Amino acid sequence: MNMLSKIRSLQDSMSPALARIARSVIAHPDETIFQTVTELAEVSKSSEASVIRFSRDLGYNSFADFKMALALGQRQKQEAEAPHNGRIGQITGQAISSLKETEQLLQEEILKTAAQALLKADFISVMGVGASAAIAHYAAYRMTRLGKKARVFSDGHSAAMGCATMGKNDLLVCISSSGSTLDVIQAAKIARKKDAYLLSISNRDRTPLGKLVSLQLLTASPESPLTAGEFQSKAPQMLVLDLLSSYMQELAPELAEVARETAQVTSP
Repeated sequence: MNMLSKIRSLQDSMSPALARIARSVIAHPDETIFQTVTELAEVSKSSEASVIRFSRDLGYNSFADFKMALALGQRQKQEAEAPHNGRIGQITGQAISSLKETEQLLQEEILKTAAQALLKADFISVMGVGASAAIAHYAAYRMTRLGKKARVFSDGHSAAMGCATMGKNDLLVCISSSGSTLDVIQAAKIARKKDAYLLSISNRDRTPLGKLVSLQLLTASPESPLTAGEFQSKAPQMLVLDLLSSYMQELAPELAEVARETAQVTSP
């Protein structure tokens, strides 16, 4: 049975709290895919325990399993409704939408503050695991192009060792779409104890990582169980890194010459 049809069929037999969750999921299935337990509890005016009970009553071991099933159902529905050869337009449209939404989230003043912090840093470390590691490497590349000393951490052990030797003039860029990646949070905690400046790039607000960093840059398109690491969720993060690079050159015009020099030595 289709997931939403199953929920509708059971809705009348649910307790008031679970019925409120059901109504929220039925009304906004695409949004539910991206929500945490806490977020769904808030929008449905229920509790986190009720959300977990709701998932289990539907036959799933966890809320994560429920979201995976819901995401699969929604994707199958979208593919069935898409016109022939419409996948190119669908994925391109999602990427454009996520970039435009990110544009609305970003504030020039905050970007300039982040750019100034990057300029002042003696050494820039970038932490990201999984798909975020690719963005971390891109971040370090952008900084190196401007003559900044930069390195990448893509696993918890190397990050812990590197952050343990940071100083107050160092900066750690934490990249985590969810804002809840355990290895990234642990690295941030270590760097914070060393008084390093912490900057995060995330697709979610009000996260464990957000509470640790000095400055948080938010991008649109949070990841669902099926879209983790996909282009539409990573393109906005790359946009933020390009903007930071641009603002750094605006604040320090001499970096334009450095960028030309680093480009020349890598040209064929």
